[in-house]
Amino acid sequence: MNIIFSKETNVIFECAYLTYKIVNQESYKDKKSYYASKYQVDAELLDSCFGSLSNISKEIVSSVRSNIRSVEELFKKNSLGSCPAFYLLHGVMMIAHPDIYAAAESIKNISKAEFFLNFYSLLSMQDRKVKFDREVKNYNDLINFISAMNIPDEEKWGFCHFYNNFDSNKLLLAEFMMAIGQAYYEAYDSMESHIEHYISTMEEAISEGGVKFINTSFGLALGEQINSVTIVPSVILGSDMKYMYNFTADTVDDALFVGGYYDPIGKLTGDGEKLRDLCGSLRTLGDASKLKILKILSTGPRYGLELSNMLGISTATVSHHVSLLEEYGFIVLDRRQNRVYYSLNREKINELLDALQIELL
Repeated sequence: MNIIFSKETNVIFECAYLTYKIVNQESYKDKKSYYASKYQVDAELLDSCFGSLSNISKEIVSSVRSNIRSVEELFKKNSLGSCPAFYLLHGVMMIAHPDIYAAAESIKNISKAEFFLNFYSLLSMQDRKVKFDREVKNYNDLINFISAMNIPDEEKWGFCHFYNNFDSNKLLLAEFMMAIGQAYYEAYDSMESHIEHYISTMEEAISEGGVKFINTSFGLALGEQINSVTIVPSVILGSDMKYMYNFTADTVDDALFVGGYYDPIGKLTGDGEKLRDLCGSLRTLGDASKLKILKILSTGPRYGLELSNMLGISTATVSHHVSLLEEYGFIVLDRRQNRVYYSLNREKINELLDALQIELL
């Protein structure tokens, strides 16, 4: 696997996530309070992190507040934890775009075929309980797939309307991204310290630790099926990370966006979080069906229907079990055309055993 370390932010990703936070009233102040309460961390220790991020976001948004109203509906969170704009911008967010003008042109030039693939792939990954057995190849298949999704009816209608208005939506988003991107550049001087901190804390560790460091540090389970992962700095994510899949390339080339304060916040909260993860892992494995799934996967990769037939349980129940196993990193997903295979993550199993030894021996 090729690991690419980028020292530049992706303007589209930054501006899209900032807009998403503003539209859905997610504030850095709330994030700071969450950390202070959950991990019993002194709030003053978090002020330098979240105070500057809050100021930067206000500075950018104040320049384009009227523009945000025009795209508000596109950035409203849905029951899948995403928003319509992300489905359209997904491919552009996967590419390094230091030039906002080139990025805006890329949005305008997105083909409906590329959008179709991103839209369906992202929806199918977000709603894994959907019962739709045939491959989605055309518009009618997509509409039927959306109809079968486990989401409110108004969201199903909204998805169809969003897809049918693809051309007008992409032009609207391109113009908005141009406006907020320019405001982002104007505020960039105040962001440089965040990027410099990210580079100083991440570059050497990633280059020396490689895939193992990424998997351990970010709770991922990157396997051999991935050709490359680009590590991208983010100011807007703050102390979070976001892994994104590439659905349109012939090879599997994904991206990992890491907030500039991911490392220091992790150090402040790490011990309590590790213990909570350990307890969560043990609870997850305290179920006979999940252990049977792991035992089956120890013999090789399987897809959902295979597991269902071998265990004698419904595909919906299998989906529930594998979702929890994936959440804690015990299994890895491998995309092969339009079928998802599950594999045992032996490295995660070994990490759990090591963690138990550290805590108990």
